[in-house]
Amino acid sequence: MLDDKRGITRATICSAIALSPDMLEEIARVFGAITGRRIVAKVEVAPELIAGVIVEVDGRVYDGSLRTELGKLRQQMATGS
Repeated sequence: MLDDKRGITRATICSAIALSPDMLEEIARVFGAITGRRIVAKVEVAPELIAGVIVEVDGRVYDGSLRTELGKLRQQMATGS
């Protein structure tokens, strides 16, 4: 409730490697523009993502990881589509 009053949205940023402060600031800026609120992020490192980031904000997941893209490609190749 207090976050709502302050115009804050909490997000989780999961990346394959530790992100620089500049990169974290840019991700928060982009998602702040999407939500119209200031982003306060919890940051996690998950090497299994291979590359890229997954951002969870406002109940939505934005998956830009290489692991997911490779999984999609594998599925397309298996189904021939």
